[in-house]
Amino acid sequence: MTALVFGVLALYVALTLLLYYHWRQIPERPPTAQAPPTTRLSVIIPVRNEADNIVALLQDLDRQTYPHFEVVVMDDASNDGTGELVRRFAQHARYALHCHRLAPLDGVVAYKKRALAEGISRSIGTLVVTTDGDCRVGPNWLRAIATAYEAERPALISAPVTFLGAKTLFEQMQVIEFASLVGAGGASMQAGAPNMCNGANLAYERAAFERVGGFAGTDHLASGDDELLMHKIARATQNRLLFLKTPAAVVQTRPHARLQEFVQQRRRWASKWQTYRDVRPRLLAVFIFSVHLLMLGSLGAAFAGAMDWATVGLAWGIKAAVEALYLHRVVRDLGKPFRWFVFLGLQLAYSPYVVLFGVLGNLQKTYRWKGRFVR
Repeated sequence: MTALVFGVLALYVALTLLLYYHWRQIPERPPTAQAPPTTRLSVIIPVRNEADNIVALLQDLDRQTYPHFEVVVMDDASNDGTGELVRRFAQHARYALHCHRLAPLDGVVAYKKRALAEGISRSIGTLVVTTDGDCRVGPNWLRAIATAYEAERPALISAPVTFLGAKTLFEQMQVIEFASLVGAGGASMQAGAPNMCNGANLAYERAAFERVGGFAGTDHLASGDDELLMHKIARATQNRLLFLKTPAAVVQTRPHARLQEFVQQRRRWASKWQTYRDVRPRLLAVFIFSVHLLMLGSLGAAFAGAMDWATVGLAWGIKAAVEALYLHRVVRDLGKPFRWFVFLGLQLAYSPYVVLFGVLGNLQKTYRWKGRFVR
């Protein structure tokens, strides 16, 4: 057991150091250029029951320093007045703001993909930019995206997402946990082996979206409007992708205050990993699951007397040290404070969390999201 734990741990340490290296290799791309960018952007925002949040996002968009954009809000059968708030805001918005309500359609599973696809079909921009109705963006968000696009002409741009207003220990743990995903997505893209991104801060060429047939082939899955599309575009364009690492491009949203909401979101995310056509992200998911299962197994072995506690403590200490090196850098690059007591608390919770959701994502495909049961 000891040899197995340290053998797998050695691979995990190497992987984490590789992520750390590639994350640091991502160049900073500030929203400045010799010639001001002029690419027309279409911001697509699929929403359902976001009356408490949507106006703040629309106000953020009103403060953008980049002028060449439109916003298309796709209202997916909201019953809290979201659409009316958007239409009222459109009367005085400084940008072209359109709101379309999606009619109910039987047999739909991929609600968000449907909203995005219809929003894209109603837009005119060269570059499609997606975010969510509960997000907040800085004034140079679109300028940063347009500048990076005109400088390097990627087919797809992924940019960071983090949390604002994290107060409780649970919410602060989400900041660090989510930073690990952002870091892995950016580092893997920098290394030429993209594995994840987030639709709350994503941009792609309309031509690339149309070239790969949009969401065709994945429209039977509720999740994956971001990662599965990214994989399709990566294959079609020989990895012509870019991770935009600059404070101006960071999008913020609120962490989940309730455990139930967090569980439903993570079940939704975990449900799609088996659909990846690229074997690398599937192998990575299996490997990460195995690492955390073994770490929990080492505790069981110590209780059973099969491993001594000093050896188990050494294994957990090595894991924590290399993760601290990596996550400290990513969290600080996202403009967030790295709190050591939160990190140490997450060390205790993260392995059970990974194992639990790895199992749930394979055994139970139905979950509740935005007031709907989704399969």
